[in-house]
Amino acid sequence: MHSDKLTASIVDRSGRRKTRRTMPNNRDEFLKFVEPFKQSIAVGLEATFNWYWLVDFCKAKNIDVYLGHPFYMKAIHGGKHKNDHLDADKQARLLNAGLFPESYACPPQHRGIRDLVRRRQYFVYLRSSLYAHIRTIFHQQNTCSIDDINLRSLRGRQKASDMVEDPANEISVSADIELSQHLDTIIRSVEQQILAYSHEHRKEDVMLLMSIPGVGKIIALTILYEVDDINRFKRRQRFSSYCRLVRPQRTSNGKRIDFGNARIGNPYLKCVFMEILSNAPKCSEPIQRAYEYLKEQYPPIKARAIMAQQFCTAVYFMLKRKKPFNINMFINGLNIPKSDSQAPKTGTACPNQTS
Repeated sequence: MHSDKLTASIVDRSGRRKTRRTMPNNRDEFLKFVEPFKQSIAVGLEATFNWYWLVDFCKAKNIDVYLGHPFYMKAIHGGKHKNDHLDADKQARLLNAGLFPESYACPPQHRGIRDLVRRRQYFVYLRSSLYAHIRTIFHQQNTCSIDDINLRSLRGRQKASDMVEDPANEISVSADIELSQHLDTIIRSVEQQILAYSHEHRKEDVMLLMSIPGVGKIIALTILYEVDDINRFKRRQRFSSYCRLVRPQRTSNGKRIDFGNARIGNPYLKCVFMEILSNAPKCSEPIQRAYEYLKEQYPPIKARAIMAQQFCTAVYFMLKRKKPFNINMFINGLNIPKSDSQAPKTGTACPNQTS
């Protein structure tokens, strides 16, 4: 499927092609093409950006439809030549042979709000890139410290703008600050719409996830809309892999060959767990101590990976067992000596419990 047209191929059970056609993205044209085979046909399509309408149309017409995972369809890209006709034939034969790699199709009633949540995450990423650019300018000049300034506050942004010495850099920083202020307004508006549309969505699960330090409603709803049904993951390892928190291993004859296929999984869930990792130590003294211990024992990247995967495991069992976050089980899962994870009875206040 492309934005304006699709190529469809029909093969029989022996793998022989019966017919093939390129047509515009039109429901009537597609139905006319499959009508002679409607009683014994199954449709398989790659999960491109515009799969929604065709999957919904096939289900409305009682046609079996399967959504294929693009990264797993390696058989399509294995030949010397590649075009739409060859891709359609190979997809049909993969489905016919039972080798079609299925991808999860989000229910229609949740797609719109899920896409809105993803758009909000993009705006947050864009705002963070502006902050990073401001810090880069200060580090290039090495004239004053920028790390202690909170660029998320209006006072911090104004202070950063006043500290710039070079006139050209001042224009660049001012542009970044102005754009970030516009993004603040957009993000707040989008978050209000998300909360308004989903105020009744799985209230119990939202409250469970909000028991994690540093997790507010927006993060909880992002997890729920991206995961949808936690029971589709039979083991926590599969859920961690889906969240892109597991390094893929590719071996041949007992030797590691490369680190490919790292992009298979849900990038939005990975961003969410990285955000939880950033917020949780500020909101919980035991988690902060555990994180500091891991950073002493391992390189920073590995310490972050261990903590993020532990949060992923916690979310998996919380949704499975319908139980709130247990700080003791979380710390015990990290295998940290008790003397290094003990904390005072009173914890610090969470600075960002609504995001």
